[in-house]
Amino acid sequence: MRFDENTAQPLRFNKIAAVFYILLLCCALGAGPLRAGAQGGYVFPVTNANPGGGGSLQDAVAAANSLPAGSVYQIVIALDGELRAATPLEVDGKQGWLQSRLGAALEIRCDISNGGSLTLENAHLKADGTACEVIRVTGAHPDNMLRLAGGNSISGTPAAGPPAISLIGNAALTVDKTPGGSDADSTLLITGASGIGGSGELTVRGGAVEVRGSLAGIQTGLTVTGGKVTASGGTFDIAAVANLIIDGG
Repeated sequence: MRFDENTAQPLRFNKIAAVFYILLLCCALGAGPLRAGAQGGYVFPVTNANPGGGGSLQDAVAAANSLPAGSVYQIVIALDGELRAATPLEVDGKQGWLQSRLGAALEIRCDISNGGSLTLENAHLKADGTACEVIRVTGAHPDNMLRLAGGNSISGTPAAGPPAISLIGNAALTVDKTPGGSDADSTLLITGASGIGGSGELTVRGGAVEVRGSLAGIQTGLTVTGGKVTASGGTFDIAAVANLIIDGG
């Protein structure tokens, strides 16, 4: 049997065009999370300020929470303005990357546990108006991590209440810059009545962390091995409830 290459060419191009059209159609219809983002894993884009439904922050948080432990994902904020998630982002044994825009304010709580790692990139988080922390850390897992890229901020409750970052019980949290970043371009500003508190252990290995608490600055066990830490508070700046170790930074 003879195979005519001239005849086969249009058929092959038609198949390629059909596959390309299907891909475009899936994107247009919102076919769910994308794979293989800049940091690998799943990508959940936030494209509107709706309280729920496709493209909302709430929908992205719910999708990220449904992933199994060990998953890697990004939540990418693609618009400015105030966005709210009614459900906490559960970074339990997963690697999450919250990539935002300078003009976006995210009303959200993030729970880190079981060796979870959360990266903030140009993210501005705020308390949801209730007596609740913005980041809650539980468990003494040594890999509980908060990584910084770009300029970030956390605004806790303005009145007396839980700190903006709360280390529950014997919780451990390490703050560091992202690989390849510098302390100067990996920053976190924490404001509110109380900055960082709890009976756990905070370790700063990199990045620049500044706490401005109207009542209290940092009230945890604190170890600094790199980066930069500054804290101020109306009652006290730094009150170590356990270890206070400065070995760098």
